[in-house]
Parts: sequence; structure tokens; C-alpha cells
Amino acid sequence: MSDRQFSDAQIALLDHLYQENVKIAAAFWDWRHKLMAFTFTIVSALAAVGTWATTRQVSPFAVAGAFLIASVLP
Repeated sequence: MSDRQFSDAQIALLDHLYQENVKIAAAFWDWRHKLMAFTFTIVSALAAVGTWATTRQVSPFAVAGAFLIASVLP
């Protein structure tokens, strides 16, 4: 084991580096959470429409049209 001592300038630099890394990680996790929430919402809505359409015996063309419209939406 070494007894390496860091100067105050090195500690300040590392502290700043860690703070910047945390900001980037937080932005990434926020973006990921929003994307996953949006994806799960769309998949759940499509599953609900598909289930409703099959229990009501709706025309396959109407179901295909609903899926087409849903796939075009942002």
C-alpha cells in the first residue's frame, strides 16, 4: 500500500470531474426513463386496442388501420 497524498488542486479537480459525471448520468437516466415510459404506454395501448378489437370482432382492416395510425404518432 502506498501513502500517496493528493494536493488540494487535484482533489478539487476530481471533485469537479465527479460532479460533471453525475450531471451526465442524471440526464441519461432521465431520458431513458421518459423513453421507456413512452414505449410501455404505447405497447399497453396497442394491446388494449387489440384485445378490445378481438373481443368485439371488429374488422381486421379497422384494427390494422388503428395500428398504422398509432405507429405514425410520435
